[in-house]
Amino acid sequence: TYSVKIVDPPEGDLISDNNFASAVVRVTDEKFKILYVDTYPRWEWRKLQALLDRNERIYEYSAFLLFADTKWRQPARPDTKRLEGFPTEYSKLLAGYDLIIWGDVDPKHDYLPSGWDENIRKFVTDGGGTFVMIAGPHYSPQAYAGTKIADLLPVLEFGIAQTVSDTATFSVQVNPLFAEHKLMQLDLDPEKNARLWDRLHPYRFYNSGEQKIVAKSLLHHATLKTDRGKAAPILSLMKAGRGQTLFVGFDETWRWAKGIPEGQSNNPYNLFWNQAIKYLAANKMLSGGKGLLLKLEKDEYVLGQQAVISVDVLDPAIGEISPATREISATIQPPVGNPLQMPLIRNAGSETFVGTFRIEQKGAYQVKVSARAGGPELATAAFEAKEFTAEFATPQMNRKLLEQAAAASGGEYVELSDLGRLPDKIKSRTRQATRMVKNRLMDAPLVFLLFCAAIV
Repeated sequence: TYSVKIVDPPEGDLISDNNFASAVVRVTDEKFKILYVDTYPRWEWRKLQALLDRNERIYEYSAFLLFADTKWRQPARPDTKRLEGFPTEYSKLLAGYDLIIWGDVDPKHDYLPSGWDENIRKFVTDGGGTFVMIAGPHYSPQAYAGTKIADLLPVLEFGIAQTVSDTATFSVQVNPLFAEHKLMQLDLDPEKNARLWDRLHPYRFYNSGEQKIVAKSLLHHATLKTDRGKAAPILSLMKAGRGQTLFVGFDETWRWAKGIPEGQSNNPYNLFWNQAIKYLAANKMLSGGKGLLLKLEKDEYVLGQQAVISVDVLDPAIGEISPATREISATIQPPVGNPLQMPLIRNAGSETFVGTFRIEQKGAYQVKVSARAGGPELATAAFEAKEFTAEFATPQMNRKLLEQAAAASGGEYVELSDLGRLPDKIKSRTRQATRMVKNRLMDAPLVFLLFCAAIV
């Protein structure tokens, strides 16, 4: 557990409770295992394969190009086994990879074995893996309409596309709802991050579709709308069963690296893809191990909440866990004190074990799972607990948000220094209203007498 504390807070610090934070850091020598498939060595392939090749301490990858004949040696590092063909068995995909990157690939290509699409579907939805599709002009994503791969993608109704053009360029916009998403952080400073995205090159090609309701549109076309009136998604993320999928609706991220040395740390291309690969591959690599997938509802809880821990058994042959096993064990290490033992009970008719416990302390928690109490560790996870202080999360004034709220409600943002002009800004309005008043005749004697006289 690592802790950080502000020893000498600045003058005017109103809230001291947020001057301390702790987090569990897992140190591992495991590498992210990646399978990268494309048809031909386009620019996107060349740049991304070079990035994977350069970072041998982090990535273990296999690459497969479909345009080559069977005698051509597929690219690989000297320490990595070259693929002779696309993996034919689901078990090999599950055991061999955390992330699959899929380029502009013909889904009917002869090199793809029978059932490859079902194996990828299971790899994502059952195995907790991640599938990334990078769009291309020939096949991805339009050739996948009606396939099992289409069910995984964050977009549907493919065909919103622009062919490659030297003159007709377009720009993208960061979705403000997800501007702070981990995939979108080119700089930790929000203003610098926004400027970096704005400065990236205009693009010449996109291939998109209508976004699914459950997907997150991180980047969208600056002007183009879909038939439903939504901004055309360019970068979309979606949960799919136990895993997730990312759709990259253009193949020009390589342009972000133009004129910048490949190994330079502030290269936007390197920043984006390194963050994306680590974030996406970690879903399977860090939350699972030895045939298990350990999942927490969230990374951060509030004191008093119930934390839900679930474990999916991906490999039925895992030692000590059989179809007859009714419960397994979780060891929870709180920030202070002795570890807690908690049983995880199998859900009826499934391969999932679940347990809950109440959060009583602030700080970093560690969770370890084993087949039985005191048994060998099979999977680990971590989370943090905090007090509920939403009103103090960002105590500084957010002028941009206030201006947006004022504009949305037909008002105007006014600084304290301009309060003297506030009366002049308040516009008078005239509104005519009609009100009906009902009185009983018995309560109005004169009207009652006139009524009686009229009917006699």
